[in-house]
Amino acid sequence: MGRTNPLCGKVLAYLAEDPGGPIVFFHLWNGSGSDRHGAWLPELVEPALPAVRFGNDPFSETFTFTPEGRFRQPEDPGSSFEA
Repeated sequence: MGRTNPLCGKVLAYLAEDPGGPIVFFHLWNGSGSDRHGAWLPELVEPALPAVRFGNDPFSETFTFTPEGRFRQPEDPGSSFEA
């Protein structure tokens, strides 16, 4: 899920065969990027996995940051991840 631009972050969802089973969401992120000669380029060549969501319970109970996500989490909760 996400924009069609390959440079933008995406969310990959995995569904099991059981339609009643939980969905696993992998949140992929490839950096905050920068404006280099008018073109936005990501900081990371390969996307990082900063967060995962697993389960059917409320978002706050099923979303967790990975070690990579905790490392990159900004000081200011209102800003995006830091590269």
